[in-house]
Amino acid sequence: RIITELIIMKKMKPFSLLILALGLSAAMPTLADNEDYDRALSIAADDAEIDEPKGWAAYTGNVELKQGALEIKCDKLEIFRENDGISKVVASGNPAYFSQKIPKEELKPNQADSLNAEAQTITYQLVTKSIELEGKAQITQGDTLFEGHTIEYQIESRKIIAKSNQAEQESGEENQRVKIVLPVREQ
Repeated sequence: RIITELIIMKKMKPFSLLILALGLSAAMPTLADNEDYDRALSIAADDAEIDEPKGWAAYTGNVELKQGALEIKCDKLEIFRENDGISKVVASGNPAYFSQKIPKEELKPNQADSLNAEAQTITYQLVTKSIELEGKAQITQGDTLFEGHTIEYQIESRKIIAKSNQAEQESGEENQRVKIVLPVREQ
């Protein structure tokens, strides 16, 4: 496996300022705070393709992305840039995975310290700090579960919006209704 790690600073303008290194394994801090969103993205993958003029990059094969306490694992990852930096990251897989450690000061007693999600497609919008899950989407935190065809997770406010695929029912797809499991008491 060829390990390629790419550190992308959101504030860097041209794609040519990307720092590309082979075999670099820098550990990111594990605190999920507002500073996480200004941290570099660290990516490891089997293969990488970068198109500087189009502001696009693609990574395939056992892809792992880290940004502070946020992690994404998938089969394929695409990064899209605008003038002021990275705008979104699209991960796909069967399924693709997302996880984020929650700061200790935000946890209730005995609450799970991480939020985990999976879907066929995960779109991480860096500008709005949101995650959009599509296709067999699922979010869990401890015993709490949200399932649906699509789920939007607003990271900073921890707001979750889940939807079924009833509008797409005519396509012959099996209906995936929204399912929510909430524990009565924190364990």
